[in-house]
Amino acid sequence: MKRGIKLLLLVGFLPFFQLHGLNDSLGKAKIGFPIRTNLVPVISKNVSMVLPIASFEIESGSNAVPLSMVSKFAFGGYISPESMNAYQSLLSSSNRMGACQEYRLTLYPIVGIERNKNISLKTVELLIQDVQGANFTQDAFRMFFQGNTNYLGQTLNANKNEIESWRNRVIRFVFNTKSKFFGFTLNPSIQFGQCLSYNRISTKDIKLTSDQFGDKVDFSGSGYFASSGYSFGGNGYGLQAGLDLSKSILNSNGMLTYVEFKLQNFGFYSFSDVSVTSKDAIWNANGEGLTPDDYQNSQPLNLTAVQINTSDLRFGSWFTRQKDSIVSKLNLTDSKRRGTIMFPFTIYAGIDFRNRNNFNAKLYSQLISLKYIDVIGYFPRLNYMATFKGKYNRKKSNNTTTFFYQVGASVGGFDDFDINAGLSFNTLNFKGKPLVWGINLMGIESFVNPSKWHGGGIGMHIGYQIF
Repeated sequence: MKRGIKLLLLVGFLPFFQLHGLNDSLGKAKIGFPIRTNLVPVISKNVSMVLPIASFEIESGSNAVPLSMVSKFAFGGYISPESMNAYQSLLSSSNRMGACQEYRLTLYPIVGIERNKNISLKTVELLIQDVQGANFTQDAFRMFFQGNTNYLGQTLNANKNEIESWRNRVIRFVFNTKSKFFGFTLNPSIQFGQCLSYNRISTKDIKLTSDQFGDKVDFSGSGYFASSGYSFGGNGYGLQAGLDLSKSILNSNGMLTYVEFKLQNFGFYSFSDVSVTSKDAIWNANGEGLTPDDYQNSQPLNLTAVQINTSDLRFGSWFTRQKDSIVSKLNLTDSKRRGTIMFPFTIYAGIDFRNRNNFNAKLYSQLISLKYIDVIGYFPRLNYMATFKGKYNRKKSNNTTTFFYQVGASVGGFDDFDINAGLSFNTLNFKGKPLVWGINLMGIESFVNPSKWHGGGIGMHIGYQIF
C-alpha cells in the first residue's frame, strides 16, 4: 500500500496541499510595518517607530488554478466531472502554483519593559514558516485526477514536474549596528531553524499512452519522491543569515523618501535521515546528497488489463487489480539519504514616498516594492500601494481618531496579478502608548469571483508604538 501511494506521486500529481502564505513578511519595524503589502500605522506628524508584537500572514497563488478549486482540494468539497473538465481546460502546457505562510512572535524586547539601550541586540523573534511551490504540466493534472479514462487512444505527456514543501520553526536574532554603508543603516540578523517536515517530488519525461479500448497502457519516465516525514522536534537543522539596509532621505519640499533592501533566510538545512523512493534515478552510492546525480534511460512499461471491461475503468478497478503487478514492474528503489539543502531565501527592495510636509493631505504615502522568493513557481513580484489617511469622530468622547487605509495592485509572485487593500488603526493604549492594529487583503478579485481568479491572502498584525 505504501508503494502504491508513492507510485501515484511519481506517475502524476497536482499540489493540492493547503495553500497558505506569507504576505511580504520580510522584517521588523522601521516606520510602521514598512515592507508588508503595506500597512503604515503612523499616528503623528513625525515618523513613528512601531515595534511588531505578533503577526499572521498567508498567501496563495497560481497562474491557472482558480481559488475555488484550490480551496476544495485543501479543505474538502465535491468537484463534479464537468467542473474537473472545465478546470483542466484552463491550464496551459506549463503551470505553477505555490504558497507561503508565517506566524511571528516578538520575544524581545518585551512590551512595557525598558530595554538596555547599550545592547546591540534589536529583536528576538520566533517564527513558524511554511513554504510550498510547484511547476506542473496540464497532462500531469489529467493523469492524476482523471486517469486515462477520458483519454483512451491518446498519449499524455506529463514530462517534467516539480513540487517542494517546507515547514520550519525558527528563532531569529536581529542586531543594531552603528556602521553606515553609503549612508544606509545596517541591521544584520542570524537565525537557527528546525525543519519539521520537508518533501520534494520531481518527475522527468513522464508519458502515458492508452489504446482506444482501455486494455493496454504504455508508461515511461523517471523521477523521485523525497520526504523527511514530520517530527515536532525537527528532522533537519539549519543556519541562515539576513541583512537589512535602510535609509531615510528628507527632501527640501518636505517629502520623506524611505529606501530599504533586505535579504532573509539565506542559508541551509542539514538532514541526516530522508526517505527516498525513485525510478531510474542514479544516486551517490555513499548516501550523500538529496538530488540524483543523473537519470538512466527509462524503459517503456507495457501493462495489459486482466478481466476488466471498459466500464470498470471509471471506478479505478484497472489500477486496483493491477497495482501489485504495476509496482513490481516499475522497479522502484527505496533508500535513506543525508545531505544539505538551501532554504528558499527572500530578496526585497522597496521605496516609500511620504508627504511629511502636509500631514493633512489625504494621500499620505506611496510604496513601490519588488520581492523575490527563491522557491519553485515564484516570479519576481512588483507591488504598488497608496496609503490614505482618514478620520473618525467619536461622538461620546468628542475625540478624533486617525486611521489609514490602502489600495494597490501587484504583478508576479505565485499569481499573475492581485488587487490589494489594507487598514490600520490605533486603539487600547498600553502604558501611555497605543497598540497598532492592521489587516490587509491580497487578491481581492479572487474572493469576489473565486471560480475565475487564482490566488488570495490575508495578513494581520499588532504592534506597539515606541514613540
